[in-house]
Amino acid sequence: MEAAMKESEKAPAMRLFLLSLIIASFAAKIIDVVVPLLLVDVAGTFDVAVGTAGRVSAISTLAAMIVAVLTGAFAVRFKHRMLLLTGVFCIIICAIGCFWAPNFLAFQAFYAFNGIGSALVGIMGSTLIGEFFPLEKKAKALGLLLATGSIATLIGAPVTSIIADAEGWRSVLSWFMLPIAVASLVLVFFVLPSKTQELQLTHKKEPYLNGFRSVLTNVSAVACLAGGFLVAAFLGGGTYGMAFLQETFSVSTSSRALILLTASALIAVGSTIGGQLINRYGRKRVAVTNGLLACTFGAVSYFLPNLWLVLILRFASALFGGMALVGGSALNLEQVPKFRGTMMSLGRVAGGIGAVTGVIVAGGVLNLYNYQAMGLTIGLIGISGAIIMILIAKDPIKTQTSAPEAIKHT
Repeated sequence: MEAAMKESEKAPAMRLFLLSLIIASFAAKIIDVVVPLLLVDVAGTFDVAVGTAGRVSAISTLAAMIVAVLTGAFAVRFKHRMLLLTGVFCIIICAIGCFWAPNFLAFQAFYAFNGIGSALVGIMGSTLIGEFFPLEKKAKALGLLLATGSIATLIGAPVTSIIADAEGWRSVLSWFMLPIAVASLVLVFFVLPSKTQELQLTHKKEPYLNGFRSVLTNVSAVACLAGGFLVAAFLGGGTYGMAFLQETFSVSTSSRALILLTASALIAVGSTIGGQLINRYGRKRVAVTNGLLACTFGAVSYFLPNLWLVLILRFASALFGGMALVGGSALNLEQVPKFRGTMMSLGRVAGGIGAVTGVIVAGGVLNLYNYQAMGLTIGLIGISGAIIMILIAKDPIKTQTSAPEAIKHT
């Protein structure tokens, strides 16, 4: 009876803990919705070409990649709560700086802070779930956290349009992004317990590179990183999916926007469902089975002559892709439990490089041949990633008898 009462007391604290992580992740995603949607308006404000304005995303991504690598080292010695708070604070700097930016150079500089913040929030959010949620609840929590990116698109796109139409694109930052980021900072500061780092204290004096060494000498962990790189390359190649619909089926801009929103919703649903399935079927099985289905359906969709059949396969790919995403992240979390922060950092780096590689490879094949050759290429790349994980990656939970201690100090 006493144990049951303690568990019932922990439940609200854990829900609030997860809510703080979700809001932080949501805040980090907002500007990534705002700028692409209002790119023409941003370019007009600073009197630059649209193509030039679009480069801010590349700069933000580069900043995120650099910070992800550094976080892999810092996570060994620095408190994860502090790193998460730093990430949220960077998002606030981004919102304020981009709002007041007097010229495009300043806008680029402040926009890079969102890349830094997004990297820290994404890596530390997953890491904290891995460390402090009971084993049977980790996957569900991770699924909800990963669904936040798609939810941000679903909510952010219409809200951004309404505010921008009324007051201009800068007002979206001050009325939408900034309040959420500030609320996130307050929530994370007060909800995440200051003593959440007890699991880190056992190795707080570890050399900074020990995390990298432990991950990169673990064959299963490296297989997960390689698989993630290749699957991310498949996703990166999907950048040309909307162009395929426009050029092949003359799908209008408004219809393409609706298709993107539907796919985002299905990814969020898939992430949530995947989190529910992991406890029953295992991390590896959920990751590779759904990954194979997502890549196969995505590749085949480029060969179909009927728009509705194409959309059915695209939407199925998005749904299964969401399940694979949470399965892969959950699998990564358990590869090297002592250095979860480093593993998740390297996973983010592998995914980022993979996405860029996919865009380059898919674009090159498209220029040389056609959409069908491109679809086949990226599909095979993604499938090869899943095969590597099938053959080499291991799910350590099969031999783990006890879950990490849940949150005790809230």
